Amino acid sequence: MLINVLDCLEPPIYDPADPNPVRTAYTLAVTKAISVAATGDRVYIPGVRNFEAPPNGWIVDKSLEIFGDGPGGSLAGGTGTTLSPSSIQGVPGAGYDVFVLTLPQVGSIENVYIHDLAILCPAGRSGRDGIRFYPDIPDIKLSACRLEHLRLENLGACGVRLGKTSIWPARPNDVVSLWMSDVGVDGCGGVGIDIQNAYVGELVRVRCAGNLREGLRSTNGGLIYQACTFEANKVGGDASVKAEMVVVGGYFSRIDACQFKDFAGSGTGVGLQLQDPVTAMISGCDFTLSTSGLSATGLELVSPTASAGAVAIFVNRFNNCGTGIRAADSFRALTVMPQSCPTNVQMVLPSAASSSPFGEPSRGIASGAGLMLPAGVTGTDPQLPTNPTSNVQRGTLYYSVDDNVVRVRLGSEWFNVLTQP
Repeated sequence: MLINVLDCLEPPIYDPADPNPVRTAYTLAVTKAISVAATGDRVYIPGVRNFEAPPNGWIVDKSLEIFGDGPGGSLAGGTGTTLSPSSIQGVPGAGYDVFVLTLPQVGSIENVYIHDLAILCPAGRSGRDGIRFYPDIPDIKLSACRLEHLRLENLGACGVRLGKTSIWPARPNDVVSLWMSDVGVDGCGGVGIDIQNAYVGELVRVRCAGNLREGLRSTNGGLIYQACTFEANKVGGDASVKAEMVVVGGYFSRIDACQFKDFAGSGTGVGLQLQDPVTAMISGCDFTLSTSGLSATGLELVSPTASAGAVAIFVNRFNNCGTGIRAADSFRALTVMPQSCPTNVQMVLPSAASSSPFGEPSRGIASGAGLMLPAGVTGTDPQLPTNPTSNVQRGTLYYSVDDNVVRVRLGSEWFNVLTQP
C-alpha cells in the first residue's frame, strides 16, 4: 500500500513551549506514516517543504520503501524532498539522527529501501548520522537494504553508518546483501560512509567529498566497490586519518574503476588503504593529485601480521603521486600487473620483488614491467610450501626469494623456469 505523508498530516497544535508548531506537525506526519505502514508498504514524502526528524530520529523497524521527489532539493523545499535532523536541543538520550534502523530485540530488519531524497543540515554540521543502523544490543541483522539516489550533506557524524563490531566482536550486527548506488555524501563531521561487518554487497557510483574523516571506511566485511569517487576528504586535520578510503580486514574486497582525487592532505595522504585484507582485487582505478611534487601514496597495503593475505593489483593509473603502490613486506601473495604512471612515480613493493620504479622510460609512461609474481622463501613460507605438497595447483608460478629463481608447479614438484645468470 502507498502511504502519502500528507495524508497523515494533522492541524498544528499551538503550544507556547513549541516555537514552530507547523514544523512539528510535518515531523509527526512522517512519524505517523512510518508507524501505521505495514511490512512491505511504501511511504512517500513529497517535496513540499523540509521535513525535520524528531530528536531520536524516525525509527524504521520493518520492511518499508521510503522515497521522495528526488535528492536535488534545498532546505527551502519545492524542488525535491529534503529531510534534516532535529533542531530541538537538550533532549535527554536523543541521538539526533534522521533514519534509525533498529529493533527492540534480537531479529532481522529486511528489505528497507530508501531512495530519491536528500538529508541536509541547515547550519554547519549538526545532528549525528543521516541513516543509522548501529543497535545497542547484539544479534540484530540488516538484510537486503537498498539505498539509492540520495544526497547527504553536513551531518554532524556520518552520512551513512551501518553495522557494529566494536563492542561485541563475537556477536556483531551484520549487514547482509547491501546495495548502495548513486549516493553522495559531502561535508560530514565524521566518516562519510562507515560500514562494519557487511557481507555480499555492492556500492556503485557513490561519491564522498569534503568529509572531516575518511570518505569511506569498511571494517570486517566483503563488498564490491564500482565507479565510486573519493575526493578531498580528511579535512578535519586529524593526523591519524590518512586515507580517502580505508578497508580494514574482511574476507574479500573488490575495488573497480574508482577515482581517488586530491588525497594528499598535508602532502603525505593516501588514496586507498587496505589494512590486513584476507583477499582483495584492485583494478581500473585512477589515483590523481591536482598538484605535483607531493609525497602522497595512491594505494597502500599495510598488515601487522607476518604473512598477509592475497592481493591482486591489476592495471591502474597513478598521476602526480610520489608513490603509486606501497606494500608491506608481509604481502608475499601479492600479484601486480603493469600500471600506468609517469616514470618518476615509485612503487614500494615487498623487498622480495622490487622497491624501485618500474615501467618503460622510453615511452614516459610506466605501462609496465610485466607481471610481478607472488614471492616466497622455498620450504619456509607457509603460503608457498616446498614439494611434495597437495595444496598447490599445477601451473602455479612464484618467485623464490632465497635462490632468486622463478618456479612453476608441474605435477607434484616445483621446476625452475628462470634463473639469474
